[in-house]
Amino acid sequence: MHSALELLLVSESKWLENLVREVCQSVGLQVRVVEELPSLHENPTHVAMTIVHAVGSLDPEEIKQTIVEGTKCSTAIPVLVVTEQSCPEQMIDYLRVGAADCVSNPIESERLSFLVDSLTVERRLSWQRLTQPVHTNDWVSLNGSEPVCASSHKLAAVVQQIRKVAPQNTNILMTG
Repeated sequence: MHSALELLLVSESKWLENLVREVCQSVGLQVRVVEELPSLHENPTHVAMTIVHAVGSLDPEEIKQTIVEGTKCSTAIPVLVVTEQSCPEQMIDYLRVGAADCVSNPIESERLSFLVDSLTVERRLSWQRLTQPVHTNDWVSLNGSEPVCASSHKLAAVVQQIRKVAPQNTNILMTG
């Protein structure tokens, strides 16, 4: 298993690489720069997102294939396409096959930060569940009911309060 959740960047631009690294640091993602389009059909759990800088020798059809592979994963791997020229037809093609978004370069830091944060939240939560398993002593059951995970101290305190009133014939509403 990989030790960190990654964002794959397919780009030769140092400027874009530096921007992506800065943005990813704030959400706890590692950046791995790759030269070729990644294969996402095996649903790599350590990949939170892919950013493709659609320039130079990258074939638009291969970019579309990467996008489609990302959408077919059990928890979709979002693919953000960054283009150099604002070619609406090509951008629409990428969006039609499932690109999370398609933007033209230069992209503002705030916009990229928003996109990375919002598009990776589901994968980051899945990764957290994989890498930080709940311990068996975190599960509590109240009077034979379904177990509740009480790994936080606050929730454990709530469970203790429920145990005190559980013998009474009353309803308890937990919110949060």
